[in-house]
Amino acid sequence: MNFKGHGRRDEVSLDMTPLIDVVFLLLIFFMLTASFTQAQRLKVELPKAEQGESAQDQSKDWTIEIDETEHYALNGEALSLEQLETRLRELPGRNDDTVVLIRAHAKAEHQAVVRALDAAKAAGLLHIGLATEPE
Repeated sequence: MNFKGHGRRDEVSLDMTPLIDVVFLLLIFFMLTASFTQAQRLKVELPKAEQGESAQDQSKDWTIEIDETEHYALNGEALSLEQLETRLRELPGRNDDTVVLIRAHAKAEHQAVVRALDAAKAAGLLHIGLATEPE
């Protein structure tokens, strides 16, 4: 028996055109749906409060201070944002009634305040206040 190609062999061809069409359609779809703009930071002065409750008995409260260059401090101790979240998790005497007051400089960016709020929320704190200047 001799099996050395006595018959005609058909070559298989694969048409790549439909695959390329689908790839280009997906590419166009992703280009049209992608957002290429970056979010801008808000640079506005914090509003003054006409009404509101005054902070009473601040001896049991914890205060997060944010300066205009986005440096954080917890009761006067300078911390990075990561250290702030860690310290908030480990507050001595912390319970469900622990109050944290955020005092941001009037020229601090709002994103810095939002980051401090996120750190307090991630630490599981429920009572968070924002300090404002009376008008």
